[in-house]
Amino acid sequence: MSYVDVNAPLVEHLEEYADVMDERTDEEMINEDSTFAVFTFRGGKAVSNNIDASKLTSDVIPLEYLQEVSKALRDNCKFACDRTLGQWRRYYVYTPDSLFVMGWVAYGDYGLDTPTGDKFVVGSHRIINRKYSEDRDQHHMSFSTKMVTAVRSAKRYILPINHGEVARRTINDTKHTVNMFNSEVSSFAKVALSKIGLEGRLAEVSSSDVWAELCHKLDTNNPFLSAEFERYVGEAREKINVWKVHQSASTDMYCVRVYERLGKQVFDVNLISDVPNQYNWRARVHNTDFGNRRYNSMDELPEEIMNKISALSICEVGGFVEEVGHRSMSTLYYVYA
Repeated sequence: MSYVDVNAPLVEHLEEYADVMDERTDEEMINEDSTFAVFTFRGGKAVSNNIDASKLTSDVIPLEYLQEVSKALRDNCKFACDRTLGQWRRYYVYTPDSLFVMGWVAYGDYGLDTPTGDKFVVGSHRIINRKYSEDRDQHHMSFSTKMVTAVRSAKRYILPINHGEVARRTINDTKHTVNMFNSEVSSFAKVALSKIGLEGRLAEVSSSDVWAELCHKLDTNNPFLSAEFERYVGEAREKINVWKVHQSASTDMYCVRVYERLGKQVFDVNLISDVPNQYNWRARVHNTDFGNRRYNSMDELPEEIMNKISALSICEVGGFVEEVGHRSMSTLYYVYA
């Protein structure tokens, strides 16, 4: 099952906060209580460019805990805390080239109803804590009274989100967009049929004897008693033909992420089958054709995928183009296979 921390921010939003922090003084940032504080460790010191971020951490979490987690992850990560959460403040861990945070760490009493005392906490979708039911956030947390144990858990569970997981987390939005478009196509066909007195399921109406007779009259130029009715039949057939094309078209899509890695543009690609009927927690990610692999340059990427990404790149986020695909996020695309 794909667990998503609904409270976790997207990495691109955290990086926007980091850019804002570049323009603030140390005192301004310390007094700010409505934004994320973003920082990393350099030389054992928590910094956000010129800001001493240690002043943002020592009141709710031992700074040494964050330092040791950073070391365990080879100082290749950033930390971001939502300072509006008070004593339940989480320190999200991420890399700037990711879409989602890898996990989070905290210090405090994160039990349910009965106080259990402050503990070192690690949160990750990879953690399965069977002491808690699946509908509890604690099901994806580990707890320890010893910092060294918590750091080991962080090293084990706070890892980059692979592209298959990215697809599972984002498929629902594209599924909804595709289904809305398919619903519109069906609706247009039903409205056109209603003008000539035909109602019911499109599959049944379009295969009925009455519909066959009406289309035959059009094809053989047999006159209708009403010119307006004849026009409505012609319009209905156009809509039905469009609907039939969509019924027979592939519903498989490639989930493609475009980003920079080591100074080069790379493309992560997964093939998702039957998108209109997918669910984020059980999306079928296949290793077929061009799917489930990384392409290290535009030249490597199959032309059919590249052309569709190019067409969608001029759309706003959320944009959909018939027979091309959906721009899910600024760097994430779903294109028809």
